[in-house]
Amino acid sequence: MRYLRFGIATIIFFPVTWGSMLFGGWGLLFAPIAIFATHLVMDNFLALDDSSYEGPRAWIADIFLYLHVPCAAVTYVLLMWQVAPGDLLGIGKMLSSWLGPWVMESHQSYTLWTLLGCGYVAGLMLSTNTIVGHELVHRRSSPVAMLVGRWLLALNGDAQFSISHVYGHHMRVATPDDPATARRGESMYRFVLRSSIGQYREAAEIEHKRLERGGYGFWTWRNQLLQSFAMSAVFVGLSYWWAGIAGMALWLFAAMVTKFLFENVNYIQHYGLVRIHGTRVEPRHSWDCNTAGATWVFYGLARHSHHHNKPVLPYWQLMPLDKVAGSPRLDIGYIGCMLLSAVPPLWFRWTTPRLLDWDSRLASPGERELAKVANQQSNYLPLVAASTN
Repeated sequence: MRYLRFGIATIIFFPVTWGSMLFGGWGLLFAPIAIFATHLVMDNFLALDDSSYEGPRAWIADIFLYLHVPCAAVTYVLLMWQVAPGDLLGIGKMLSSWLGPWVMESHQSYTLWTLLGCGYVAGLMLSTNTIVGHELVHRRSSPVAMLVGRWLLALNGDAQFSISHVYGHHMRVATPDDPATARRGESMYRFVLRSSIGQYREAAEIEHKRLERGGYGFWTWRNQLLQSFAMSAVFVGLSYWWAGIAGMALWLFAAMVTKFLFENVNYIQHYGLVRIHGTRVEPRHSWDCNTAGATWVFYGLARHSHHHNKPVLPYWQLMPLDKVAGSPRLDIGYIGCMLLSAVPPLWFRWTTPRLLDWDSRLASPGERELAKVANQQSNYLPLVAASTN
């Protein structure tokens, strides 16, 4: 039964999201408030999760990854139904027969603002596609897992992630060459833009070199970056077919929400950490988090140090390494850190003593020199002052 905790997203959060999308109006506030509040309670009032999930029933943990696919599909279809004229696919008629006439009444009362709210709520929940997709595209020995992972990412408009993350980020993490590592003193908003653009450049560079080694040019069907664009184009076309320009625009808005939220996760995972290029990636180069909500809802992603140490391990085999290998910790959970990073002065104030502790306690001698330079370049006075000591 302990594996059921990994079903919080599929069993609870997705249905709550669908309910919000159906109610519309002020009901659209319920899903994000409930999801964030539940996370904060689990992360800050439940015991830390240091458990090992290896065992004969560990396959149950994988069921929730693949159950995510129909849940994401329902969310996308509901979003298109709300923006499409009439009653797309007879969904309203079917739901009204189950739930009552209020379903169509709510559908017909949607305005531009409630559609945008619906897009945000859908994007919030679909951002978990990237978490599941991330887990699956690391399973390079399984063509099925890779395919499912890439399509989940494509629904979010970000299938390139399977290239830039696996073959770029994991090689370059905590160095200036990695667009997905946040620098000291860099706000989350600046990072989201820099990282998003940088990942596409990185994916293009990786594919260009890979194809060149095989004797192919960039413009070929073998190019996985171009494949990722084509996969997302399927959802662009489907959105237009079902709901016209408005459907395309709302899908794009939801995709932007998913990208922003996952880049927020990227931001907190390695913020301010440094590594000498070419040296081994160690647990100290990722912020670890073993709070309950971050571990269960993010499918072990918060055990990030172990993930970077052994990227091919399934999420249920990952362990927190903060006590074993001294990895730095995000002790208020992922959602708490994401909310805190939305206010840069608060984030900088909270992280500065933790970064300075990392410099003195965990960094190698060479990394201390890099950290000193990073502090000087941060333009954040407490860090700049620390670099002169």
